[in-house]
Amino acid sequence: MLIRSCCCFDLHGGAVASAIYTLTICVLGIVLQTQEYLLGLTEANTTSTQGIQRTLDTFKCVAIAQYVRYSTMVILSVIMLIGVNKEKRKLLLPWICGMVLYIITEIILQIWAAILEATEKKYGVVVGTLLVMLLFLALDIYCLLCVISHYQELGYEEHYARILTGGENGRVYHYDDAPPSYNSTLPPSYSEISKS
Repeated sequence: MLIRSCCCFDLHGGAVASAIYTLTICVLGIVLQTQEYLLGLTEANTTSTQGIQRTLDTFKCVAIAQYVRYSTMVILSVIMLIGVNKEKRKLLLPWICGMVLYIITEIILQIWAAILEATEKKYGVVVGTLLVMLLFLALDIYCLLCVISHYQELGYEEHYARILTGGENGRVYHYDDAPPSYNSTLPPSYSEISKS
């Protein structure tokens, strides 16, 4: 397991908090992107030159990419919330993969935005952009680690449940009468702990 708790939550609560955080950030991202897009269209309609048209085309492509990223993460966050609440390990995996891609594209987009601002000699904006990016990047990575740890924890629980139920043949073993091969993978029983 990568981490054992997520801030002040256990891994289950941390995974729920991570899904809610991602859901909130992505919904806000959709709202802000829509506002930015509409303002960009208004500015483009008031001044029409060839340079602004190229910038507007680039802006539209970035806006579409952002909508796809945010919408995908909203859907994956809802799926993960269902998976965490039902303790279905496989439903966490799409969010984990999506979050890795989300982080990579966020880094690329923020560096690209910083380069564009630097070419216009807006160095204060560049520093601000990079600081905000680092803050959200740290939060995103921490959420990712929390969910991966919960995913692993659910895997361990499935493993021990399979051992205790006897796997394929359906026989339920108790710790004391389990075959020797099972005893090596089970945690010590309460009586063994109290003897120590």
